[in-house]
Amino acid sequence: MIDLDDSRLQVSQRLGVTSAVNSGTEDAVARVLELTGGRIANIGVHGKPVQLHIEKLWDRNIAITTRLVDGSPRRCS
Repeated sequence: MIDLDDSRLQVSQRLGVTSAVNSGTEDAVARVLELTGGRIANIGVHGKPVQLHIEKLWDRNIAITTRLVDGSPRRCS
């Protein structure tokens, strides 16, 4: 889990997250690459459109799963 808010990171750990990274206090990219051995497991939520270059992924054994997440604080407490 990567976030700027320590409270959300703590909730995520209570819910089973194995690694929490505060991107405001550490280099999130370096930490994720270290944790995943260079593979990204979750792209996440973006505030703007992003391009996914499928042509670069054919030989990487990548699975992509999407869904909406209920971010309501009532569900996280």
